[in-house]
Amino acid sequence: MAKTTAKEWGNIALVAGGVVVAFLVGRKLLQFFNVVPTAEEAQQSRERERTLREAQAQTRVKPTQPDFYWKNLADTIHEAWKYSRFDDDKALAEAKLKEPRNDADYLKLVQYYGKRQNYFFGIPEGGLRTLAEAANSELDDDRINRINTNYAQKGIKYRL
Repeated sequence: MAKTTAKEWGNIALVAGGVVVAFLVGRKLLQFFNVVPTAEEAQQSRERERTLREAQAQTRVKPTQPDFYWKNLADTIHEAWKYSRFDDDKALAEAKLKEPRNDADYLKLVQYYGKRQNYFFGIPEGGLRTLAEAANSELDDDRINRINTNYAQKGIKYRL
């Protein structure tokens, strides 16, 4: 059995160090481009999920539509504003955001929207956003006010 020389040990240490540096730099890049959530973002996501579950448990009314309806509605809203500000369909997003009829409907929509990424000409833009964050970013104040007024008229306690 051959002995490992100091030069070989140096090469092994250099390769191991390179792997560690590549891992750390790669992880930071993935976090920067929102591919991998940071520890803080993961914690916020868990908190948001817990809060949503608690709110759903406290809501005495039942959703007016089945779950797949709210999943499809969330997808439609995201598609209306996901690519770029030049190709957004803000009127469609506003109309779809007015569809919840009660608190349970709104909470289902928020649940199925989750956190989503927007794109600018195919390049990820900003971080992952909740429904309320995306709506406030994508829609002007007049549209947000009309949606919130619609919710108030229906007795929905949540606002964008």
